[in-house]
Amino acid sequence: MSLTKFIKFTEVKEGLKKYIKKPRISLKAGILAPPLTDNSVQVGIAFDYLLRFLLKRINPRAIVGRWIAENDPPVFGTLPYLIGQDDFLEMMAQRDDLIRLTKKKADLFVKDGKLHRSLIRNCLIMSQYDLLIRTGRVYYTGGEVNEKDIRDLKKLIEIVPLKTLKAKKVCALNPTFGKASQIVRGADADIILDKCIIDIKTVRSLTFKRDYFDQLIGYYLLQNIGGIDGIKGETEIDSIGIYFSRFALMYKINISECIDVGQKDKLVKWFKKMANKYYTNRYAKLRRLKR
Repeated sequence: MSLTKFIKFTEVKEGLKKYIKKPRISLKAGILAPPLTDNSVQVGIAFDYLLRFLLKRINPRAIVGRWIAENDPPVFGTLPYLIGQDDFLEMMAQRDDLIRLTKKKADLFVKDGKLHRSLIRNCLIMSQYDLLIRTGRVYYTGGEVNEKDIRDLKKLIEIVPLKTLKAKKVCALNPTFGKASQIVRGADADIILDKCIIDIKTVRSLTFKRDYFDQLIGYYLLQNIGGIDGIKGETEIDSIGIYFSRFALMYKINISECIDVGQKDKLVKWFKKMANKYYTNRYAKLRRLKR
């Protein structure tokens, strides 16, 4: 969540470029599931949920993290006044009912593998709550979804390469990194599959951008600091990757290609220093000002 903002601070961004080499990457593949609407953000979030349900089906021992939609909005104290107390309470009650129903439908999908339209629809509505949690802005549309987005998501699930996403030992869905997640005011990855941290990108352009790379490196460094919630002992992450869902393509980079193992401790120390500078110190100062 806030890791995304953290890596965009100029000093952090320049430091990551200085200390970490991004390999040259040339990806070539045809798009298998072109977007059917302009609702790319909502469809991407909904697909994240659906893919996690599918991965739980093929990896029964997968560790499942808390859903973002279950969290309170970041502006919980002011939001009721922005949209009205009654409307806010009704929206949160609908959110809670939606989550309960979606979990039941997801459990059925995990058991029988039948992807019903109602589960896809629920995931699209949940994406609206996700955006509320992540941005503090209200995207809720009263439960309305675009039929084309449902068809889009069904196609995206159909083309998932199951063998590629089958874990040998470890599968963590929406994992967080202990206390380390909090030093950047929140960080949750999409998937950890054995020794690889994977991000999901439901985009129409097959490009491994520097921002994508930095975000994955951020997860890797946080994992070195705080471990992985739900996984006992140390997990030796040796690669990062992106699953480009519209292309059904997984691309991985070995950590050794971009980070000198001998410099890892120094890099982790620098990362913690930046987090302290941009979050911990500023947060403490803000609290003093409020007093």
